[in-house]
Amino acid sequence: MAAGALAHLIEIKSEKCAEKVAAMYDQETDKTIKDKAFECLQNIGKPAQPFLLKLLTSQDATVRHGAILGLKNIVRDDASAAAPLLEPLSKLFLTETSAETLQEAADFLRTAGAKSEGTFLDGLKSPQEAVRLHSIRGLQDLRPAAALEPLSRLYEGDPSEPVRRKAGEVLEEYGAEAEPVFLRALSNTNAEVRMRAIAGLGNIKSEKPYETIAELFRTEKDPALHQRAFDYLAKVGRRAEKELLLALKDENQEIRREAIRALGLARSEAAIVPLIELLGDLNPEVVERSMDALVRIGPKATGAVEAAAAEGKVKKKSAEGILAKFHQEEIENILQKLVTEQGGTGFFEGQFADLEKFGKERALPILLRMGTDPGYQFRILDWKGGEKRNQMALRELAVMATGVLGYKEAVKSLKEALAGRVYTSGDEEYEIFVVTLYRLGEKGFYEALARKLAKDAETGLAAEDKTPVFNHLFSLALLQNRVGERREALATYEKLIELIEANKALWCRKCDRGLEKADVVEGNCKECGQAVQQRITTDLYSSALYNVACLCSLLDEKDKAVRALERAVDAGFDDRQWIEMDRDLEGIRGEEAYRKLMADAKRFEKPAPGSE
Repeated sequence: MAAGALAHLIEIKSEKCAEKVAAMYDQETDKTIKDKAFECLQNIGKPAQPFLLKLLTSQDATVRHGAILGLKNIVRDDASAAAPLLEPLSKLFLTETSAETLQEAADFLRTAGAKSEGTFLDGLKSPQEAVRLHSIRGLQDLRPAAALEPLSRLYEGDPSEPVRRKAGEVLEEYGAEAEPVFLRALSNTNAEVRMRAIAGLGNIKSEKPYETIAELFRTEKDPALHQRAFDYLAKVGRRAEKELLLALKDENQEIRREAIRALGLARSEAAIVPLIELLGDLNPEVVERSMDALVRIGPKATGAVEAAAAEGKVKKKSAEGILAKFHQEEIENILQKLVTEQGGTGFFEGQFADLEKFGKERALPILLRMGTDPGYQFRILDWKGGEKRNQMALRELAVMATGVLGYKEAVKSLKEALAGRVYTSGDEEYEIFVVTLYRLGEKGFYEALARKLAKDAETGLAAEDKTPVFNHLFSLALLQNRVGERREALATYEKLIELIEANKALWCRKCDRGLEKADVVEGNCKECGQAVQQRITTDLYSSALYNVACLCSLLDEKDKAVRALERAVDAGFDDRQWIEMDRDLEGIRGEEAYRKLMADAKRFEKPAPGSE
């Protein structure tokens, strides 16, 4: 009977019975009922908090673990319940022996942020390896200055290798602040500590121990230490040119291969001749790496390769391969300059002037391959805003460039890329292909897509959720603008802006989320009781305002352009680098209001989540 009642209480999460259930748990001898009472305490919410806190001191590790899970359930439903848990969970963390319970306590403390700093600092002195490890991880999130010295002590002298290793990893994240620690550790009696010090100094690119480590590389017979010294030199780069050239003849094949790569990244002109000699190596990987390194070194290296090919010292095929890689990398770098640090890009007249200077004949086949071949391998290493996002940006720019530069031979490949592909709203790649085909004389794709977007937008106006309409209109305006229909694009953007402003989303500031009508009771959030606001939640709003600014600038409507740009920035368009790059805005650069806006750094700062 009691078990059935408890099961029902768990199901309905009754909050009126916490004291009785706790008493039942304390007094009951039947294990089934006792377990059900415990489960009930874990799930009935905040009234069970004092009882669960008491259970944190249980001798039974399973009970302690269950109590933490129950407390985490309470915090999940009510964030304000977290503060009173900090002290008892800190005490538990410092004494806990069960791995599972310790993990839960550590996870909770890490979510508390800086409030847990003192606990984690104390945890570094724990006799338990697991507590020390969790404490290091907790301090890794916070990286306080106060942790530098105790982490150094663990790294240099802790008896546990996992603790020393983790402390060393975290110290590396301190950058130059940890340099004295690693310099001191070079003379540590523990070989592993010394090797970690060399790695740490390489990762923070410290040149202070250069002579010492270079000498170690030249003389050390221990393979592991020799390898670690080389790794440091490879990261130092140009300063280590002499040793890296020496490494081209190292007994360790992997070191030889990495030396080739390091010399390329260092753009070492002294490596040109030995790298050209390696083009005749019997190992295909050595040849490939040497080709890559010569490309990285630049025009002087590629010129030397062409000269060597003319003299018959290098195979013509190798020389052609190096030149092709060089052209590929040059084109990628030209396009990369059109991507901002935030990963933003777009389109403006004259955008691809540097590609024209480079030479259409060399550029266009590479651009087409970059834009349409899924197997295309990018060569540039320094990605802005994330590799995947930037590869997408460069592919889109490459496709646009084929249209702007008038590459008629691209039409077949572009059509094949679209064949059988069904357009879905917001498919930017599809839209760019359509605009490029339009520029190359194939206007049918654009006309069909523009009709579809206009029709879908009109049909969607009858629906309660206008988000799809926003997307349709934005895509339509973007297409119109990019094919040169500026007035039409401006009208579409203005229609979109008006529609977004008329259909603001219901928003709860406290919960920091959008709401449906069913989530609102008498103007208040059903979950937290906070008064509901109306807010524009789509990023399309700021982008649409920005594009209106560009169009008005191009149409010589300067006042309107500046005002739209101000509104775009205030609505969240914060990529100042793109604004400065975009030539569509040249018409308003001299306006006082524009200069004032661009000088006000605070207007480009992103608001904190949930703020107005």
